[in-house]
Amino acid sequence: GATFATVAPPLIDDGSDAARVTFGAFATFVTVTIWSTLESIFLGVWLLGINRLVRPERTGLGTLGLVAGIGALLSAVRSGLTGQSVADLPGPIDMVVVGLLGLYVPWFAWLGFQLLRESRNAGAN
Repeated sequence: GATFATVAPPLIDDGSDAARVTFGAFATFVTVTIWSTLESIFLGVWLLGINRLVRPERTGLGTLGLVAGIGALLSAVRSGLTGQSVADLPGPIDMVVVGLLGLYVPWFAWLGFQLLRESRNAGAN
């Protein structure tokens, strides 16, 4: 985001055709390559690794995290192959893939509640 915020204003101020093409290319690079593909790969690998360790103790939480990790990796493949960001949903399969990716949000909430509950139980003992 910081890189885009640094590069974009001079290109917008320039207004030439070359600046518009450069702005479009840079915007696609940031939104598709970095935010949709690369970030989803790292998130997916992290979710799969963490939830492989969590699953034996907390089956539901671990399973939800594994599904979210698979969704993140599928989303990265989708973005890499189509050149579209996560927000572009032209078809039902895209909605399913991004929906699976979106499962990381309830996973984080569930993890937060688990940690809060455990910390309260540890404080009561």
